[in-house]
Amino acid sequence: MFDGINLQSGLYIVFFLIILFFKFNYSIIFLLLIITLLFFLHLNNTSKIFMGESGISFLGFLLSYFSIFSYNNKIINYADEVFLIMCIPGFDLLRLSITRLISGKHPFLGDKNHIHHKLLKKYNQKMTILILMTLITLPYLLFLFFNNLLLSIFFSFILYTLILFKLSLKKI
Repeated sequence: MFDGINLQSGLYIVFFLIILFFKFNYSIIFLLLIITLLFFLHLNNTSKIFMGESGISFLGFLLSYFSIFSYNNKIINYADEVFLIMCIPGFDLLRLSITRLISGKHPFLGDKNHIHHKLLKKYNQKMTILILMTLITLPYLLFLFFNNLLLSIFFSFILYTLILFKLSLKKI
C-alpha cells in the first residue's frame, strides 16, 4: 500500500536496508541489495521499470524476515525499534483504513487518498513529495542517537500529522 509513485517504496526499502546493514555489522548481503536497489531506483526514476506486486511482496518478505531474525538474535534489542522503522507506511495504512471504514468503504480497496496522492495534488512535484516523506524518517535517527523510543515515535507522528495538516490548508 506504499508503492504509489516512482522512487517511494525503493527509497524506503534502501533506508531500511541501510539500517540493517549497520545493525548486522556491515553484512555483504545488505550492501548487495542496496547497490541493486540503487540501480533499480535510477531506472524507476526514468519510468523504465517498476517494482510491481511481486517485487514489493518479495522485498517485504525479506525485510520482515530480517527484522524478525535480528530481533530474535538480539541484533535489534527492542521490537519497538522495528515498529519505528515501519511506522512510516504504518501511519498511512492506519489513517486510510480508518477513513475508509468511516466512509463505509472496504479498507483494502484502492483509492487516491494516500498521503503521496494528496501531496501530488498539492505540489505536483515528485521530488518535493519524496523529500517530505523522507522527513518523516528523521525521528528514527533520534532513536539511534538518544535511544528514546517514545520521543521518536511521537516526533514521527507529529511530522506525519503536520504534513497532513499542511495539505488540508486551502490557498487564499
